[in-house]
Amino acid sequence: MEDVGVEWIGNSFRHEFKHHLNKAIGEEAKNKAQRMALLTLGSGLYLIIELIRMYREDFTTANYNERTQTIGVSFGFGSRVDLLGEILYGPNQAIDETIIHELTHHLWNRVPNRIKMSETPDLLTEGYAVYGAYNWFADLLPEGRNLGNLEDYPKHYLEGRKTIEKLVQRHGEKILLEIPVRWKELKLDSAA
Repeated sequence: MEDVGVEWIGNSFRHEFKHHLNKAIGEEAKNKAQRMALLTLGSGLYLIIELIRMYREDFTTANYNERTQTIGVSFGFGSRVDLLGEILYGPNQAIDETIIHELTHHLWNRVPNRIKMSETPDLLTEGYAVYGAYNWFADLLPEGRNLGNLEDYPKHYLEGRKTIEKLVQRHGEKILLEIPVRWKELKLDSAA
């Protein structure tokens, strides 16, 4: 699976913004004055988007960045509540679960010739991540910890997991590394 990076979610956002801004400026700027104007506009836009990102981070614990292949971990309000709960009440699996879920997204991204996650229905990529967390990576949890109840996941995550399970029942576990490549034809197969 190779290495996966783990960083603060804000760094991931900054790298993505800088990448897309440079790409846009490189394609649009005809001269130095235009480049400076676009950079100024981009800087103002960045401040607005950063405020929105910081607000969202308060309620998100992690996400996976497909382009940089990193798991962004939040230190916002949601993560702090989870950590406080762990201090007060003992082990809290929420952060562990989230990281393992995002690790499965990384596995999808490492499959050769895969269709990008961003081009794949959320139901399938999230179902794949839930399946992987419970079937592949649960043993990575520290001793005494386990994954929570599946019923706590959003409905479409669970529907996606059922789709993955149907495919595994029909084709065997080898299909798991083919799903990221052949999901369009397999999605129809799982509906039958």
